[in-house]
Amino acid sequence: MGGILRVAELAGTDFVGSRHSGEKIRHRIKEAIDKGHKVVLDFNGVSGITQGFADEAIGILIRAFGIDTVVRHVSVVNANKKVKLVLNWVANYSKRIHARNNTGI
Repeated sequence: MGGILRVAELAGTDFVGSRHSGEKIRHRIKEAIDKGHKVVLDFNGVSGITQGFADEAIGILIRAFGIDTVVRHVSVVNANKKVKLVLNWVANYSKRIHARNNTGI
C-alpha cells in the first residue's frame, strides 16, 4: 500500500526518537516496495528525529534493497534541516554498507 505516511501522526509525537516508530514505518514502506507503489514520508510537524528512528525506517531498507530502489519508492516532504541531516547521514552510511556487502568483499 502506497500513499502518504504522516510521521508525526504515526509516531504520536513531534520528536521521533524510537526505533519502534521507525519499524512501523519501515513495514509500510516495504509493503509499498513489494507492490511497486510509492510512499511519501510527510514530516510536517516533526521537529527532529534520532539516528535510530531513521535507521529503522529507511537504513535497513537501503542496506537490503539498495539506495536506488528506496529512492524510486520513497519521497520525503516537509522535512526541516535537522531531519534532512539525519536522514541523509543514515542513507549515506547504509548505501556504503549495501555496496560493500554486494561486491563480494
